[in-house]
Amino acid sequence: MRIEISYKFIIGFIVVVVSGILVNLVVPYIEGIEPEFRQLFSILCSLLVGLIIGSVFSRAFSGNIRRLTSAGDRIRQETCPRMSRSATAASRTKSVIWPRP
Repeated sequence: MRIEISYKFIIGFIVVVVSGILVNLVVPYIEGIEPEFRQLFSILCSLLVGLIIGSVFSRAFSGNIRRLTSAGDRIRQETCPRMSRSATAASRTKSVIWPRP
């Protein structure tokens, strides 16, 4: 199923926000944390979880873009395996007139 990239980023943003809310709800039930440090601990955990999930989504969403970019670079450098040698040689000789020996 194909999903537009804008929707992917919206879904990723919602997942990160929901994970931050869940961490905020779970922290008060963790024993061993002083009550005055619970809010700070909750904020730090939410930021850490959000960064990790955001990084995973970012890599997953931009994977196809990276592949297209690398394919374009290979074509630009004429090292694409699908492009035959004769096609690359013909494209180079069309613009240059080679002197005959």
